[in-house]
Amino acid sequence: MGRRRTMEALTPDEKRVVQELQKISAGIVYDGRLDDAEFLALTEWMQANRAYAEVKPLSDLMKLLRSVLADGMVTSSERLTLLEFLTRVVKAPKPVMDGLDAIFERDPVIEIARRSFCFSGTFTFGNRTDARIAVLRHMGHVHDDPSMTLDWLVVGMPGPETTRAGLKPSKLERTIRHIRQGAPTRLIREADFAKAIIAADAKG
Repeated sequence: MGRRRTMEALTPDEKRVVQELQKISAGIVYDGRLDDAEFLALTEWMQANRAYAEVKPLSDLMKLLRSVLADGMVTSSERLTLLEFLTRVVKAPKPVMDGLDAIFERDPVIEIARRSFCFSGTFTFGNRTDARIAVLRHMGHVHDDPSMTLDWLVVGMPGPETTRAGLKPSKLERTIRHIRQGAPTRLIREADFAKAIIAADAKG
């Protein structure tokens, strides 16, 4: 059984390896697919770090890779399962939103094609450039700032210029004002956006 501990409880080496896995996972998630080269690199990385195979989430990854490799081939379903696992690896902990929590969509159904997106905060699943590319890949539009026609404001974790909710005050104020004036904008967390990208990539 793997040892599930908080990051604070890990040794420096264990923390380094977990963070490496998070970075690798983030790159694969925003690439939107798990090709053969990425799968091979992931298995080789896991093999190189097998000394930490009892530390979660590495223990879960090891178990999943063994299951996938059992029959000597990687199916599309198994690739999707791996992508979903890697998404959980890099998923940011839920921020403390206080009274702002209610403004975020719960279990949103996110359409990307022909919809407009704006990004705020520090992203865990890659970076904002990766997010922009992912939207454009699926025929969506990217706005640098909120507008009355914006469909989605995607919120990451707090950055150096953001509030505790991960929103620049100007973007938060403008977005809420626009919504009150009838704008269709909806606010979503980065984790939900990443899930939508993975689902869209799986559909091809």
